[in-house]
Amino acid sequence: CHTAFNKCTLRAAVMQANRSSGLGATIMLPAGTYVLTRPPNATDDETGGDLNLTSPASANPVITIDGAGASLSIIDANQMDRAIHVGSMRTAVINGVTIRGGFTATADGGGIYNQGALTLERVYVTQNQASGLGGGISNSSDLAIRDSTFVGNLALGGGGLFNEGTTYITHSTFAFNTAQDMGGGIYNYRQLVLVDGTVAGNESLRNGGGIYAVENPDAATNIYSSTIAYNDADEDNDSIGSGGGVFISSNLGGTFNIRNTLIAGNTVGNAPYPDDCAVDGGGLLFSYGRNLLGTSDGCSVLTVSGTWNFLHSLSVLGELRDNGGPTQTVALLSGSNNNAIDGGDPTFGCTDQNGNTIPTDQRGYARKVGSACDIGAYEFDPDRIFTNGFD
Repeated sequence: CHTAFNKCTLRAAVMQANRSSGLGATIMLPAGTYVLTRPPNATDDETGGDLNLTSPASANPVITIDGAGASLSIIDANQMDRAIHVGSMRTAVINGVTIRGGFTATADGGGIYNQGALTLERVYVTQNQASGLGGGISNSSDLAIRDSTFVGNLALGGGGLFNEGTTYITHSTFAFNTAQDMGGGIYNYRQLVLVDGTVAGNESLRNGGGIYAVENPDAATNIYSSTIAYNDADEDNDSIGSGGGVFISSNLGGTFNIRNTLIAGNTVGNAPYPDDCAVDGGGLLFSYGRNLLGTSDGCSVLTVSGTWNFLHSLSVLGELRDNGGPTQTVALLSGSNNNAIDGGDPTFGCTDQNGNTIPTDQRGYARKVGSACDIGAYEFDPDRIFTNGFD
């Protein structure tokens, strides 16, 4: 791996990895900030602009970018192009890296554009911008996200994530992302599963401050043991927009399903007016197990199994902060009026999309502390003294 000046740069390493065969190649990315300096070219090839993990010539070699930790290994796209483009049929893994400074003036995917099979683990995606969809990442194929954070990204739609493929997210947070149209945190168009996740503090100028779901016939948004709080729709307060927490558009069918999930404290019009859920086109919020909403105004909730209820008070929710674990969360605060604590399904508990018991909350702490698991991404433990686990 070397340039004409006999130096192994990140771009040169990626170009070498693109030509690997067999099992593929691993790029070990030491601590440091890797600023992309080559401007994009007319052919959008691997020699300029974003780092292109190109389609393999044959077989399925995996390219892995293994950083020293998201706070240490930083890929900065320098506002010239997006940071990374994963080509079709390419399998890639990115671990322990920050992706920042991506910008696309005429395309989707400000930070990352995925057309292959991409796994992100302990990745921090921030300060990226797309003129189209997916400020942090745009996915049109297969995407897995674990223990990662998408914060402070901007796009026309899907400030943090735009998904028109299949996306599976676990133990991750989407916070303070912005959509100039719809889906401040997440804009889902196909198949999305969110388990033990937090969507908080995102905003849209129109619909779906937290999550916007366009439900076509082959689409489904499935939310398990997650917290959607403090998001805002119609951020510019021009009376065009709703669904501070979630907005479900079901003109063409599809489903939006929640289980053991908390949707509360969301607003509309940049004001303290509760707006946790909104629908159009006959859209429905399908409730399984036990769920809590702050309000159901503007939302049609269909109970498929179990029961759903209203959160007794917003005072039982903490702010988004470090409560332990690799990502920030919204804590459940102690109090007799907190019906999210031990509020989960007493028979089936907290389960994922396969019906398996979820063993931990978003932070990695044990589930079911008490008579039942708690509703949302955070499991309250009255005996835990320190968030770092020492007690």
